[in-house]
Amino acid sequence: MRGPLVVTSTSLPSPHSLPQAEIHDAIWRSVLAGDSLYGLSSSALAEAAPNVVLTQSLCEVCAVPAGMLPFGATAGDPTVVSLEPTTLEEVLLSIEEVAAACEPLAPGAGARAAALVAGLRDDLGCIGAAVAAVQGARRPRVAFLEWHDPIFTGGHWIPDMLRLAGAEYFMCEPGGRSVPWTPGQIEEYDPDVIVVGPCGFGLQRGADGKGGGEGAEGWWQGLRAVQSGEVFAMDANSYCARPGPRLVQGAGIMAGILHGEPLRERLGERLCPADGWAKVLPP
Repeated sequence: MRGPLVVTSTSLPSPHSLPQAEIHDAIWRSVLAGDSLYGLSSSALAEAAPNVVLTQSLCEVCAVPAGMLPFGATAGDPTVVSLEPTTLEEVLLSIEEVAAACEPLAPGAGARAAALVAGLRDDLGCIGAAVAAVQGARRPRVAFLEWHDPIFTGGHWIPDMLRLAGAEYFMCEPGGRSVPWTPGQIEEYDPDVIVVGPCGFGLQRGADGKGGGEGAEGWWQGLRAVQSGEVFAMDANSYCARPGPRLVQGAGIMAGILHGEPLRERLGERLCPADGWAKVLPP
């Protein structure tokens, strides 16, 4: 049996152990030098002989961009699908786009994708209804930190998720890119709740970001959310950063964070998994 083929690589040394500031600096040095963060093994890709290749150009920091692929539009080349969803609705549509590309070799893929998307829409409806049942007039102002050192806002589908969860969120427009914010902007925004979900990292790295980055002690401690203990971490790698079905659970987790145990009981473990979040600061 053939072993696994390593098709992609990264120039970042040990990205899962580096501090966020060092990762950011390494990325920007690479960008300014005009270098790619990723390598692509053409020989391994040729050996894999794929029929369909899924890629993206939405974020060249997150994954291999479509422009690196060594394929053209000639006979014998695999079907290349570049997925670029920026909103929660577009994420759902991208599932059906993948199925359409696979349908010629996997008959019925389209129907299965349609059923999956219908179920996800039902789940989003359940989350919205549960929020409406427990929320009342309260819409807490939320700061979502997609990166905390330096600070970047949660962009793309994150605003959709937070608004479904019953949040007031003005750090980024739906579909807009994540953008840097200064400590002064956070102080002026002064959120009721802070959710830390570093792109590509799990729950522990989110919890490690509770302090707002290097030198944050003064302004961070003055924030309303910090003073009231309303700071939470999420498993962003599972439930926020990847444009797939688990974003629905991510929205459920956000709703559970904002509205507490009554909402979490309504949603249950399937839509609000307990291992996807943690409270970072006690009241």
